[in-house]
Amino acid sequence: MGPRVRSFDLSPWIDRGGFAPASRRGTTRLQADQAPRSYPGCSAFVYRVQQGDTPYLIAQRFGIALSDLLHANPQIDDPRNILTGELLCVPARPSCPQGVDGFVYTVLLGDTFSSISETFDLTPEQLAAANPQVQDPNVLYPGEPLCIPRIVGVAYPCCSLLLPTRIEPKDVEAAGAAVIRPVGKEHFEVLFSVVGIPEPGDLGPFDSYAGSLQVRGEPYSAVLSRSAPLNQPPTWSGAAVIPAAPTEETELLIVPVDTKANTTGTPIMRGFVSTCGG
Repeated sequence: MGPRVRSFDLSPWIDRGGFAPASRRGTTRLQADQAPRSYPGCSAFVYRVQQGDTPYLIAQRFGIALSDLLHANPQIDDPRNILTGELLCVPARPSCPQGVDGFVYTVLLGDTFSSISETFDLTPEQLAAANPQVQDPNVLYPGEPLCIPRIVGVAYPCCSLLLPTRIEPKDVEAAGAAVIRPVGKEHFEVLFSVVGIPEPGDLGPFDSYAGSLQVRGEPYSAVLSRSAPLNQPPTWSGAAVIPAAPTEETELLIVPVDTKANTTGTPIMRGFVSTCGG
């Protein structure tokens, strides 16, 4: 089965301002006392000054020139002395970074990186990658625009078939699968299960099997346990926890291992996340 494509029905978010014209974003996103009643001509959105803010920091945060911010806010008499809680017009039309297919979401009071990621069915890592301007994901400001990337690819949980690569003896009929599922908000678990493979000692100086994959260049593996139901071929199974969703190109392998010497042999089964299906 080919990869499943995740799609979003974004209509619920249109009413909340996700695609609203710039003139509407302030009233749909901000608290009532933050609504830009005094900024009817603001071309983008209204930002409430936070403690420690300066015009320079605000301009840097939203990727605009300081002169443009000051020009849009002629009421600022002294740029060195702006008040916490003051409303400023930010003359930026938020958009996603070049090369990122997505839409702009404006942070609401109480939003966190985790809650926004969960709302739009993303991982925090995917949200962070689309918003490199956010230096600290633990600090978000009401009114701040974030890019919500549209993710096309595998929908989790999913199951990928594992197919034989090199099996000895040759007449062995092996079958296997890897189930990938979310665990909590940030981690994933890969459950390996194979049947019909030979005893690891038949392939060399090995005493077990392991399921393995790489995520962000780091290897992860799980030593598989052997179970032998009555009158049935042995089943080898185990699970590995990984810190992020694997990409579609991720290779899933079953390899014989020597757990004492910590050595591995040639992979005997292989699959790819791209073949994941429900």
